[in-house]
Amino acid sequence: MRLGLVLTAAVLAISAASADPLAEGLAGKLQCYRPDPVKKTCGALSAYSQRRDGAILNSADVMLSPNPVVVMHTLSTVEIKGDAVCGPLRKADIDTATILVNGKELPEEQAVGARAQIATAFQAMLGKEVCTTYVPDGDKLSAKVSVDGTPNPAFTQTVIWVSPADGYKVGP
Repeated sequence: MRLGLVLTAAVLAISAASADPLAEGLAGKLQCYRPDPVKKTCGALSAYSQRRDGAILNSADVMLSPNPVVVMHTLSTVEIKGDAVCGPLRKADIDTATILVNGKELPEEQAVGARAQIATAFQAMLGKEVCTTYVPDGDKLSAKVSVDGTPNPAFTQTVIWVSPADGYKVGP
């Protein structure tokens, strides 16, 4: 069950939200997946920026384990296709991920093994295009995911936009 939630959060974080689905993100807000407003925690937290060449960068922190708190930080490119945010799940992004345990970066010799385990868990999805559309659901969004054009309801999650000043972090 936990691996399923981890995969869902990672897949959603690699993708992203509205008529211009990334307008709020490119204006400085963060996407909080599986938010807990009381604790101000998220299962994943994504930030977006645009390079001079127009490419959109997604910086994502995804909780892989709540105890100890293990977080994977990735940087990948995404693109807007219609009302969806899309990008392939790339092994290269996993291979360059930073792994944090209870807020401390794992030494490289340990991170290599952790990345290999993560890549194995994602093996069936590597290289496939993941697209996310965001459907309003009250004051939240419902993130709907398709993989290589096929809807995947199991990956649907709640997302909210938060300001960095709101103090949200990735955690249980």
